[in-house]
Amino acid sequence: MAYAAGAQAAYSWFGAGVFPVFFPAAGVTLSALVLAPRSAWPFVLAGAGAAEIAVDLAHGSDLAPALGWATANLTEAIVGASLLRWATQERAVDLRRRADLLAFLALPVAFSPLLGGLIGAAAAELLADGAAWPQYVLRWWVGDGLGVLVVGGAVLAVAHSGTMRIRQRWPEALALASAAAAATVLVFAVDDVHWAYVPFVVMPWIALRLGTAAVAVVGGIIAVIAAQEVSLAPSLWNAVDVVPESGVVYVQAAIALMTATSLLLAAEAGERDDAVRERARADEQHRYEHDVAVRLQRALLPERLVRHTHVALAATYRPSDERLVVGGDWYETLALPGGRIGVAVGDVVGHGLEAAAAMGQLRTAVGALAPDCASPIDLLEQLDDFAQSSSAMLFSTACFATLDPATGLVQHASAGHPPVLLADARGACRFLEEGRSWPLCAVAGPRGPHGTAELEPGDTLVLFSDGLVERRGEEIDDGLERLRVAAGALHTLDVEELCRALVEELLGGRPVQDDVVVVALRLLATAPYSARSVAGDMPRATIAPPRSRASRR
Repeated sequence: MAYAAGAQAAYSWFGAGVFPVFFPAAGVTLSALVLAPRSAWPFVLAGAGAAEIAVDLAHGSDLAPALGWATANLTEAIVGASLLRWATQERAVDLRRRADLLAFLALPVAFSPLLGGLIGAAAAELLADGAAWPQYVLRWWVGDGLGVLVVGGAVLAVAHSGTMRIRQRWPEALALASAAAAATVLVFAVDDVHWAYVPFVVMPWIALRLGTAAVAVVGGIIAVIAAQEVSLAPSLWNAVDVVPESGVVYVQAAIALMTATSLLLAAEAGERDDAVRERARADEQHRYEHDVAVRLQRALLPERLVRHTHVALAATYRPSDERLVVGGDWYETLALPGGRIGVAVGDVVGHGLEAAAAMGQLRTAVGALAPDCASPIDLLEQLDDFAQSSSAMLFSTACFATLDPATGLVQHASAGHPPVLLADARGACRFLEEGRSWPLCAVAGPRGPHGTAELEPGDTLVLFSDGLVERRGEEIDDGLERLRVAAGALHTLDVEELCRALVEELLGGRPVQDDVVVVALRLLATAPYSARSVAGDMPRATIAPPRSRASRR
């Protein structure tokens, strides 16, 4: 019925002597085949073919040419729909998607009507009174292509995306459609081609504001009005000195070009809007995941630091500025048997939630194992065994040092971690290189002996993660030297200020690609150990704010 209505409209417009140059029925068949399953195609084609033959016979055509034109129209629709579904890989055709729209314009709009015109011209030449080549093919091509573009395009666009956007802005949509329709009427009513500029201005506006469905619908309205007006053969053709047959082709080709470019503009704008929305959604999701990971990592860090009357302790943790690049940096301070104080810093390989969880396990293991370990090397070897239980902990690094406040004796060892920095009371700084060995689980076998040092009152140990000294494209020794120089210049600060100042001095205002941990331990005085010397705890370690706030210090 829809095909018959479109074919009858074309006869009503152009049957008085001007060859049809707008054939809505072509868009009906194409859209039906694209939307219907292939099992229903025989019924769609049977209905379209029967309607074509019935309308042709009703207007005085013989059966043989009617069959030829039906064959041309059906072949055109089959080829166009098959090529479009192949180009879109048999998924739903979405004209808001630029790739689908380009396939629609190239295949069923441009290519298959040309094929239909060639078959139709052959049918007219062989079965009817003959065809005026190449005008016959040109007019068929323009007429069917425009029908597929505005009718088929409107059906496909509305079928996939609906009319919600149009309904949401219906006053604007009504005003724009009315302006385009009125301007099209005025072009022919007052014989003034200048009114034709109005649709060319309105259609891009519709494309940007209302999308592809509105463009196709308004394009169809303009095409129908223009077809109705040109069928009356107004005096406009005399005013512009164009024969009616050519004038009809010019008008419909202009409508096709305007509609096609507006559809492309709508698709481009729609894809950009979708990309912006998707980027905003992804950014929000990344921010949420990053915040969760940071909160988890902070929750896994120690709540309190060990307190001792002759020792000052402070720690700073600064998370990475990059989304989801939350690492596995950790630290721990312990009250050990014999009045000793233990300090540990480590780094788990990897980033994100898994690294943060592995970091928590390692820190917990240090707290559980260290009190029963005879030396830092003993602790690292037990951590080797513990890390074997999870792949997330393999090849992690750790540094552990113990201080006896009564004597100032320090024992230290490092498993693949940067060495401890010793800054004496005069500002001389050196790294404790002894006791260094491979990362956890990297090599089987016993580790070497631990290193020893002796602190005087005012001396400071600085333990840190590699995020403090590493920079991309640079040797880590350069970063270690910067740290040594900075610590020497800042050694007079108290330990809390020292931790913050080292982070600011070495990182400055640049983004942090990895988490940073700094722990400072300063011997204030040596004194005989009392059972009450290590008691309770001190306030939680300082947590450095993100770079955007820290940089204002």
